[in-house]
Amino acid sequence: LQASLVKLSDKALKANVKLTFIDPTTDQPVLLNDTNMVAVDVPADEKPLTLSWDVSGFDPYEWLICKVVADAGNFSDGEQRYLAILPDKELVTESYPVFIGNESTKELKFDAIQELVDKVDTRQLTLEFSANPVWYAIQALPALTEPTNENAIDYFIAWYVNTLAGKIVADNPRIKTIFEQIKQTEPGSIQSALNKNQELKNILLEETPWLTEAKNETEQQQRIALLFDLNQQQQLKTRYLDKLSKLQLPNGAFSWFDGMGESRWVTQFIAEGLLKARKFSDINIINRMLEPAMNYLEGELTKDYLQLKKQVKDYDKKMNINSIQLHVLAMLTQIKTTDSATLVNESMAFYIRQTEQYYNKFGLYDKALAAVVLHHTNKPTAVNAIIKSLKENALYSPEKGMYWAKNTSGYRWNERPVSVQVQLMEAFNLVSGNETELALMKTWLLRQKQTQQWESPVASINAIYALTGIGNNLPDNKQQFSISAGNKTFDTNQGIPGTGYIKQTLTKEDIRGGITISRVNHQEAASPAWGALYWQYYQDMDKVRSSGSALQIEKQLFVERVVDNRKTLFAINSQNVNATMQSIQKGDKLITRMVVTTDRNLEFVALKDNRAANLEPVNQLSGCSWKEGVVYYRTVKDASTQYFFSNLPKGTYVFEDEYFVNAAGNFSGGTASIQCLYAPEFNGVSKGERVFSE
Repeated sequence: LQASLVKLSDKALKANVKLTFIDPTTDQPVLLNDTNMVAVDVPADEKPLTLSWDVSGFDPYEWLICKVVADAGNFSDGEQRYLAILPDKELVTESYPVFIGNESTKELKFDAIQELVDKVDTRQLTLEFSANPVWYAIQALPALTEPTNENAIDYFIAWYVNTLAGKIVADNPRIKTIFEQIKQTEPGSIQSALNKNQELKNILLEETPWLTEAKNETEQQQRIALLFDLNQQQQLKTRYLDKLSKLQLPNGAFSWFDGMGESRWVTQFIAEGLLKARKFSDINIINRMLEPAMNYLEGELTKDYLQLKKQVKDYDKKMNINSIQLHVLAMLTQIKTTDSATLVNESMAFYIRQTEQYYNKFGLYDKALAAVVLHHTNKPTAVNAIIKSLKENALYSPEKGMYWAKNTSGYRWNERPVSVQVQLMEAFNLVSGNETELALMKTWLLRQKQTQQWESPVASINAIYALTGIGNNLPDNKQQFSISAGNKTFDTNQGIPGTGYIKQTLTKEDIRGGITISRVNHQEAASPAWGALYWQYYQDMDKVRSSGSALQIEKQLFVERVVDNRKTLFAINSQNVNATMQSIQKGDKLITRMVVTTDRNLEFVALKDNRAANLEPVNQLSGCSWKEGVVYYRTVKDASTQYFFSNLPKGTYVFEDEYFVNAAGNFSGGTASIQCLYAPEFNGVSKGERVFSE
């Protein structure tokens, strides 16, 4: 603590200076060390005299009033200010994600914890595990049971979801019983992932911009019991099918909103869904809308062909098929294979030849459609070639499943990752012997749900259809695990019904020998399961170690200097032993640089940069920013700067902020932490350091 004295007259003075601390809650003085009265001589005609005190003993307090009084004969003056007491220890949360694919047993060792666990104050060790994460996908259904807007797509999705719910109940009779059990015994378990595990998150939900999203998702999931009410299902199906039929025009096409003209894409989307629904709904009711819609789409395909013949010379000697035409063709070939009375016309024959000739030039979604077309037109050699090519270009990971690097978000309807994955799964499902690949592709879908809300209602309905209707029906798997930690044993059968979710508090002795997770009644078609071990402990800020795997953050401080009329950054506390260390002074501008790396797409990500007590942000205003190709909300707090990313795609990002040095001394530099609030097991912490200013 420092105080300055200036001369009170043109003569030298003797002054007594007293430093006092007062507890604002009791208004009583607080006795700390080294706060005795100091006698000083203030020379005449000199610069201000600075006094300093080295005071300790602040630990029991959060706020104190700091009062300094100088008394020099007949003159006295004083000043008092509130002093915020921030702890020099930080609550660190390290997470160790756990993933089980098809293994029977998994042994987990936590060597990184053992290195430090006896040297720090451990607050809590928490193990959470979900035996059947596919049920989290099922819980997304209620959000789609009622349309958010009065249009054909929302009406269809609402009808489709209620129809699909009936199929799920028929295939899994225990599902209604399970959700009734949840409702009665674990009512708080059905809520948004943003709401769960608040004690394991670095930032409270109330401090983020996503409180409304969490509330809405929780309310939607809590309607799950109503979803499987058969009477309500029938009422909603009838209501939304009637509304949808009123938007079908006399020529068979659908308009998007009432009063709009025909929409070819909307018609194709609804027709594709109706075609899938024929597998589990009344085919006669469906055909009343599907047949006129397909007649319209076949007519549009014929118009495309006739216009092509008229306008393009040698049209049949080059690629002249697009995604819209391929999408229609995939549906038409399925229907015409089923209905042998309908013959393939000239336009279809042309586009089938185009598909067979040019499928190697298609993107992922269109290549999957091509496999459907060629399968239903009895061209197995071409189908096998497409599937072989897709396998060769796929990426495989025990934890992430099977996926494609080029399956990234775009602006077009066939460039949405979840929908593309589902279409690829449909293509693989056409050829026998791909059960392993389908299981891995489902793993990828579930891992997307773990860290994100699915990208749209269309993506959600496609993903749920794939998980329940393609290959092995995951909700039908009755997976059970036994978990051993030290002398403790847990069984997921005793967890929340359906998900088998358990959450247990452990001691450091429980994990000395590691944790063993074993399947009970191992099934050949096992579905993935996951969880995490969270270790929360208190550590001196400057001694915090870097941690994180799937999500990492590194922080480094730089001082800005002007060299040769150019602004240049010099590292402070550089870990490079050959680097020149830079001293900093009061008034300097510092730059904090944070490098964030994530190996998967994440949503609802919070980054917290704890700054040193002698740093003041240059930009004090909160607001949205766009950098590194992402949009985020930045807000300045008393002791930190926080960043909120609604969407953080896979990749590496560099974020910087500016600070002024406003005090001299030796300070804890603070750490930076980042966490996915939707899946808190994905987090990272930067290494702690100190900031010394002269």
